[in-house]
Amino acid sequence: MLKLNTLLMNNTKTAIIYCRVSTDKQAQNWDSISVQEKECRIYCERMYIDVVEVFREQFTGTSIQRPALTEALKFLKKQKISIDYCIIHKIDRSTRWGLGDYYEIKKQLESFGTKLKDAYGVIQDDINVVNIDNFDTNIYDWSKINPSEIAVSMSVLSAKQERSSILQRTIPQEIRNTQNGYISRQSHIWYQNKKICTEEWKMKTTYIPDPVESKWIQAMFDFRANSTMSDKEIVNMVNLMWYKSRPQKVWDKSKTMIVGESGNNPLNIKQLQKTISTPVYAGIIVEKWTWKMPVRWKFQWLVSIDTFNQANRGKIEIIESQEGSLTILYGKEKTEEKVISQRIRFNSEYPFGRVIRCPHCGWHLTPNQSRSKNGKLHYYYQCNGRKWLKHKNYTEKRDEVNETMIDFLSHVSFNPLHMKKVLDKIDEIWNQRIHEIEREKMNYQKEISILEESKMLIIKNIEKFIEFPEILKTKNEELVSINKKLTSLKSQKPKHETDKNKYEFIEFTKNILKHISNMLRKEKSEESVWVIFDILFEELPTYENIQSQTPSLYPVFALNTKKRTIDDSFNWWYWVTLPWWQPKS
Repeated sequence: MLKLNTLLMNNTKTAIIYCRVSTDKQAQNWDSISVQEKECRIYCERMYIDVVEVFREQFTGTSIQRPALTEALKFLKKQKISIDYCIIHKIDRSTRWGLGDYYEIKKQLESFGTKLKDAYGVIQDDINVVNIDNFDTNIYDWSKINPSEIAVSMSVLSAKQERSSILQRTIPQEIRNTQNGYISRQSHIWYQNKKICTEEWKMKTTYIPDPVESKWIQAMFDFRANSTMSDKEIVNMVNLMWYKSRPQKVWDKSKTMIVGESGNNPLNIKQLQKTISTPVYAGIIVEKWTWKMPVRWKFQWLVSIDTFNQANRGKIEIIESQEGSLTILYGKEKTEEKVISQRIRFNSEYPFGRVIRCPHCGWHLTPNQSRSKNGKLHYYYQCNGRKWLKHKNYTEKRDEVNETMIDFLSHVSFNPLHMKKVLDKIDEIWNQRIHEIEREKMNYQKEISILEESKMLIIKNIEKFIEFPEILKTKNEELVSINKKLTSLKSQKPKHETDKNKYEFIEFTKNILKHISNMLRKEKSEESVWVIFDILFEELPTYENIQSQTPSLYPVFALNTKKRTIDDSFNWWYWVTLPWWQPKS
């Protein structure tokens, strides 16, 4: 600071130097920053300008909100006497986003009395072109002209166009490489990048397992998949194999100088769980450029899909179809099936629990048991009302109810004279359902084709939006949404489609009608009991109806020898639309 004050007091020209690169790779692996600084210092020596401070950074030139540039402006603001110049290597180091940003940066520097200069000498000072005797025109802006304004404007526009051209050449090809299973970035941990020559004689980048680190990752998956050890025990076992995390260099804020090193740490539980849940180790990548869809990459993966699924223990599952398509199911998508399977349970000791109705509220009876003082268990069917219609507890002994119900069903018979009418009714409903399925299929195919067309239209025009980040982001979000819808549609058959046909169903119908009294003893599922009772009764009966033998049977059935006639309101719809008896067109 003492030297700076001395320079300012002696009216020596002073300057700061600003150096910028766009990417981490340029800042850390190339000499671009040091070359810029060297060229700027040579320019200052040639122009007899003293350098008081240097600002370096890795940041995009499409924004003026940059850390090092902000620090440079703060530095200029603190000085009591203005710094004369801000030196940059080339004009494109100031901005890559057009004239608007260039003039904004220049205006901010000039507000502190600092002029922008480049080491190539393109940017010139304003000169006064109007001279009037005995009158000073320097105080007026209209009398000045900048001889380099056109050249500077062309350079700024050229810098912006150059950036667009670079992105248009590189980014689309990187996207295509990613979608085809190749690498376009730094390798994941436990892999190394390697250049290979494809069948088309093109040089592409792929992964190869790291000779040391890959053994640790394989051990993690093997322990998780093939043992009952806890995560803590697995961590201890892997650390005994001399596990150390990959060392990483720590860079300063400008990302141009190494200030330390991180890594070389033992494994912990959090890192283990993160590693186990990463599909890349099974040879599958999911990212923005694959539209968040799983893609099989062309490199040697460390573990198989089966091992990956076993190691994740149901939280994540990769499913590969026979056609080679991939689907990844996460915990929330898998729990719904488990909850449903747990809810649909059949207790063979209470087979009539959900089909006999309570005489007070009409709700189904539920199983119950109680223990007497001598320790003996007593079993009941009971109902104490719905949430909105409470009543006195209604109970019936389980064994008596089961015996009465089975005895009642043994006396129910089917009238063979009505078989043709029943089958005609089934045929009518079946054909009606076939037409509905055809309409559903047409709508299904139409929806898929519309989504495919929308996807192809966006992909075809994606390169037009590279210069407009906000629009590109919106289009990417649209593509992700479309791909999710397509995956959801393609992973499911059209609704209500199965492998059954009408003739199989008719034979099933004849058999169940002729042997209705024996069905209940053979079937051991809640749905089968529902089917039988829906066939027999117009309305599900109460236990009192069964005891008095006054239930409302469908007209095609008879109790003992009583004959009835078929009714057009015969309700076979529920039976026909059961999941395992959907017709397939």
